[in-house]
Amino acid sequence: MSTLLLDKFEAVVFDFDGTLVDSEPWYARAWEETARIVGITEPPDFNEFIGVDDAKVAATVIARYQLPLSAAVLQERYKAVFHDRYASRIAPYPDTLALLQSLKELNIPTAVASNSGRKHVLGIAGTFGMTGYIRHFVCADDVARKKPYPDMYQKTCELIGHSPDRCIAIEDSVSGVAAAVSAGLYCIALTTSFPLTRLSDASTHAATLSDVRKLLQI
Repeated sequence: MSTLLLDKFEAVVFDFDGTLVDSEPWYARAWEETARIVGITEPPDFNEFIGVDDAKVAATVIARYQLPLSAAVLQERYKAVFHDRYASRIAPYPDTLALLQSLKELNIPTAVASNSGRKHVLGIAGTFGMTGYIRHFVCADDVARKKPYPDMYQKTCELIGHSPDRCIAIEDSVSGVAAAVSAGLYCIALTTSFPLTRLSDASTHAATLSDVRKLLQI
């Protein structure tokens, strides 16, 4: 099917958490529980850290609350809490697989650009059958500078074989939108994690992946 956006662009790059899978609330819950375990009686709103890699979250929390821990130790405690209590609650959004299937049928290359680690992303993607649709995964392990820097999107476009101005990015976070836009991609911002006012630098916006399908007319 010929569509306006897909006539102009040749590939789609997805963020992962908060975009393809409903995971951000569980990360926030795990961080909050971890904060209380290490003695923070009034933890911050960890939703503000959506799109920020775990190492930076840990370093920020340690500095803010003057914790006598290293960032690596705090990250390990967080990971233990997350895997023990919240990992099993992550699931794709209702329209994730349908959207990926439609793009595959149209021979539109797809990729993931995620600030999460490769093992984590591939584990979830494999569990829910997404690896059969997505050609490339670029994760936190693969670049020196994570979002909001453009490096991840630049590397993803290189792997796909299309210039950034021929690719669509789908993002849910402030840092993700910044990364996609600065790399030169057309960015659709999902308002699953932040209000539209925080994502105003994006090219356009959508409330759900169902709305993304409508934008792409597929």
